[in-house]
Amino acid sequence: MSAPAKQPDATADAAEGEPKKGSKLKLILVVLVALLFVAGGGVAAGVFLLGMKLPFMKAQQAEEGGEEGAKVDPKEAERREQEKRDAEKAKQKAAATRSLFVQVPPIVVNLADREARRYARIVLTVEVVLPESEVAVKENMPKVIDAFQIYVRSLTAESFGSMASILQVRRELLARLNRIDPRIDARAVLFQDLVIQ
Repeated sequence: MSAPAKQPDATADAAEGEPKKGSKLKLILVVLVALLFVAGGGVAAGVFLLGMKLPFMKAQQAEEGGEEGAKVDPKEAERREQEKRDAEKAKQKAAATRSLFVQVPPIVVNLADREARRYARIVLTVEVVLPESEVAVKENMPKVIDAFQIYVRSLTAESFGSMASILQVRRELLARLNRIDPRIDARAVLFQDLVIQ
């Protein structure tokens, strides 16, 4: 009989132990939920007070920005892109430490003088800063020669008669050169030889 008496005690202990384990588990769950609420409240307060952007907020903002980007005027977007390119070119120019020179083949043309037949032989060098400009000048050399010849053919011998007029010719040649290709950003057109006959 003693054995059956011991069994109810063991089951009673087991029955008492289960509620204790269950109450501990419930207590742990309540504490975890409370910690999650506190942590969530802290994050929410940080976002609100500090204006922080969480990853899901950044994605939402990017989607909204995409909608706004569609509303942006194409001319405005093109202007911004041009400003970025200009800023990048300015940085490259500032970083450049030396000039690059590209030799233009000699140009011999008739001048536009009416009273006599005159010729001009001109040897020019183009000064650039950026390596991409040097490449662009070399790639477009036939266009460069054509632009220079057309302009010089319209001049007379008097167009080379004074320093001011020669400087004006240089400015015009430089302007024509820079219009040939957007990659060309020449600093100067230099006369190496100038003969008028």
